[in-house]
Amino acid sequence: MAAIVLLATCLARVVFATEEGLVAHYPFDEGTGSVVRDAGPHGLDGIIHGATYQALDQGFALEFDGVDDHVEIPNSEHLRLATSITVSAWLNTPAESGQNVLAKNGCSTLRQNYRLSISRSAASFTVVNCPEHGRTATGSGVEANSWFHLVGTFAAGKTRVYINGELRGELVDEPFDTGTLEAPLYIGGSFYGAALNGPFTGQIDDVRVYDRVLSEQEIRASYESEKDLRISTLDRLLAQISPTEKRDTTPPALHSPRPAPDLNVDEVSTISGRFEEEGSGIDIASTRIFLDNDNITEHAQIDERGFSLSALDLADGIHQVAVEVADKAGNIGNRLQWRFGVNQPLTTRSEFDGDVFRVDGEPWFPVGIYSSNVSPSFHMPYLAQAAAAGINYKLIGERGVIESLDDLQQFGMKGLVHVYYASLALDRDDREPLTSLVKRARSHPGNLGWWNEYSSVNQSSLATETYEFIRQRDPDHPVIYMLAWAGALSDAYFVYAYPIENPLLPDNSITSIDELILKPAFQAVREEDRGKQVWFTSQAFDYRLDSNRGKVVTLEGGFRPSREEVRSMNYFALTKGVKGLCFYAPGGEIPGTKYVDDVALYPRQWTEILKVASEVRYLAPTLAAGAVVETVKLIQDGTAVHFIERLHEGVHTLIAVNVEPELVLVEWEFDSPVQLEVLFEDRAPANAVKSFTDLFNPLEVHVYQWPER
Repeated sequence: MAAIVLLATCLARVVFATEEGLVAHYPFDEGTGSVVRDAGPHGLDGIIHGATYQALDQGFALEFDGVDDHVEIPNSEHLRLATSITVSAWLNTPAESGQNVLAKNGCSTLRQNYRLSISRSAASFTVVNCPEHGRTATGSGVEANSWFHLVGTFAAGKTRVYINGELRGELVDEPFDTGTLEAPLYIGGSFYGAALNGPFTGQIDDVRVYDRVLSEQEIRASYESEKDLRISTLDRLLAQISPTEKRDTTPPALHSPRPAPDLNVDEVSTISGRFEEEGSGIDIASTRIFLDNDNITEHAQIDERGFSLSALDLADGIHQVAVEVADKAGNIGNRLQWRFGVNQPLTTRSEFDGDVFRVDGEPWFPVGIYSSNVSPSFHMPYLAQAAAAGINYKLIGERGVIESLDDLQQFGMKGLVHVYYASLALDRDDREPLTSLVKRARSHPGNLGWWNEYSSVNQSSLATETYEFIRQRDPDHPVIYMLAWAGALSDAYFVYAYPIENPLLPDNSITSIDELILKPAFQAVREEDRGKQVWFTSQAFDYRLDSNRGKVVTLEGGFRPSREEVRSMNYFALTKGVKGLCFYAPGGEIPGTKYVDDVALYPRQWTEILKVASEVRYLAPTLAAGAVVETVKLIQDGTAVHFIERLHEGVHTLIAVNVEPELVLVEWEFDSPVQLEVLFEDRAPANAVKSFTDLFNPLEVHVYQWPER
C-alpha cells in the first residue's frame, strides 16, 4: 500500500512537471547528497549549503537551521522573469521573526526580481520595478510549527499572496516589468541585504517557479492535492490526543535549609531556606513556617527567593522547622522539614518499617549519587547542585569518613558508608579496622547506614560475618549489600544495572533492567518473605570506556546513557516498585582526561539527573509511603508503556514510561471522572475526564496526578 501511495505521489509530481509555464520544480525528494534536482523542463539543479534532508511520511523536505543554511540555484535566463511570475512552496517553521523563503535578485543586492518571505503570522510576496523599491502584497494566516502552502503571483502591476489556497493579500499598481539581474535564485537564504528579513528556520518542500500567473482555481487545486502529503506520523498522533490547556503544573522547590539538618551549633542567628519557581511565581502569602510546632510565619522575612528568621534566642536542645509554600497557580511545593541542635548533639536512626524506610521516624525516599566529581574532596559546586536538586545521600568511601560526613551534612545530605576494605581484615582475624570504622561513624548524624560489595557466591561466609559484626555494634543503621544477591545478608536488595551497551546485559534495552535485575530481586524478596525493599542504582556512565581507554566516546560522539535513557531507566524502575534510587558514575581516570566517565562532566546527562531528582523529591512522600492501587486502566494492548499508580493522603499519582524508541499513543480509562493534571509539563484537561488519550515520545515519561473523589 505504501508503494502505491509513493507511486501516486511521484506521478502527481510528474504531472506538475509538465504544467504550462513551469520553469523550475524542486521536490527535494533526493533524500541524500548535496544536489537538488529540478523536476521541471530546464534541468536547473541547485547546490545545498548546510541544509539537511528530513523524511516525511512520503518523500523528504529540506531542513534549514536559520543561521546559514541555503540552497543556491545558479543564474539562468529561465529564472529572470520580468512580466509574469508565480512562485510557491510548502513551509513549516517554529520561528515567528522575519524570514526569507525564496528570492531572485533583480536590480541589485537590495532589489529583488521576486521574493517570497514570512514575518510573524504574515506572508509576503515582493517584486521590484527597477530602480524603485519593491511592491509587496502581504496577508495573514501563517501558523508556526505547522505545514502551510505559500504562493506569490505577479502580472500587469498586480501582486498577490495566497496561503493554503486562499487569497490573503493583494497590491495593485500601474503595469510594470520587474528587474532581471543575472544572479542566482536562493532558497532559505539571506543574500540581498541584512535588513530584508533573515535566513529561514524549519522545513521547506516542493518549491515551484512559473513564468505565468496561476489562477486561483489552480492554486487551490495544487493546495488540495498536496495538503495531506506532509502530515507526519507525529501530526497524526497529536491529532488524536485529548485536548489540554496550558496550566502551571510544576510545583515550586524548597531546599537549602539553614542551619543544616541535624547540625549541632552553639547558637543560631538565622534560620533560612530557599524557594525555586520557574512558572507562575511564588505566592508569598501562602508561606507557612513552623518552629517547634509554633506558626512563626509573621516574624519571617519572605520573598520569592526564600525566607529567613533573624534575631533568634533559642534554648539549648533539639529544634524542628517545617516550611510550606505554593506558587500562584496553587501548586504546593515539597515540604521542607528538618531539625538541628543548639548545644545538643544529634544522632540519626534509619530503619525499615515494613514497606516504609524511615529516618528518625519519618518516611524517607533515598535518592543517591556515587560520583567522584560530586565528592566533597573534589568539586563542591557539583555537590551543592546535587543537594539543591534533591539528591539526599551519597555512597562514600572509608578513608576520611568523618570529614566526608561533615561535608555532606553541610548540604543536608547523608552518607552510606563503605565497609568493604575494613571488612577484609576479618578474614585475617583482625577486627580492629572494622571496629574502628563503625565506632567512629555510627553516631554521626550524617550516617544513613553501611554498604558493602560482596558476591554471595564466592564470599558469602565473610559477607555474613561482616553483616553480623556491624549490626551487633550498630543496630540503628541498616547494612546494605550491592553487586549480587546477598539474601539475608542485606537489609534491602540494592541492585544496579545499565542496559545500554552493557556487556553484562546484552539485551541493550530498558526492559532488560526488569528481566535480568528487578524481577529476580522482587522474586527473592517474595521467597525470603521478610518484606524487604528493592533499591535501584542506574549506572550513569558508558561501559565502552572500560575497553576503550584513551579513545573516549564524547558526548557529541554518543556518550551513553543519553539523557532520555537516564530518565527512562529511573522512572521505569519506579514503575516496578523500587523504593530507592541512586545515580552511579565511578569517575574512572583515563589518560589525558580527568574522570571522563563521571556523569557530572556531561551537561545533558547531569542536567537530566538533577531534573529527575527534583521531581522525585516532590513525589517522595508518595513513593516512600503511598499504597499501590489500580483505579486506572491502560486500554491499548502492548508492552511499550509501563506504569504504576499510588495513593497517598488522598492524591493519586500515576507514573508511566514508554520503554520503546518509538512513538506510542495510549488511552487511560479511570474508574470515575477525575480532575487530571500532567505534572511538570504545565498542561491539564480543562474539565474532569473519564478517559484521557496521550502521546509518549520514545523513552518518554509522563506523571499524572489527581485528587481522590
